Amino acid sequence: MVKEPDLTVFKQQLLVRRQQLAGLIQPKALHIHGKKTKSVDQQAQLEYSQIKKALARIEAGTYGQCVVCGEMIDGMRLEAYPHTPFCRSCVSP
Repeated sequence: MVKEPDLTVFKQQLLVRRQQLAGLIQPKALHIHGKKTKSVDQQAQLEYSQIKKALARIEAGTYGQCVVCGEMIDGMRLEAYPHTPFCRSCVSP
């Protein structure tokens, strides 16, 4: 498990990023060839979903543990990708 002080830092980073993404995942009206359509930033939507799941893992007490193999995720990987659910081994077998 991730140490409590680190957990607080990661949780704060995730909450800030979630707030930043909130506006990007709202459908926006676009006009293409005279037709009105709605668009959503799919990359932002994916990251938002991953952040929600990471926050749920924090609440469940499993944050920092790989969801595939159960091993602890390297601290440097969590610093780079605080929403990652996978250790290095499981992300690129």
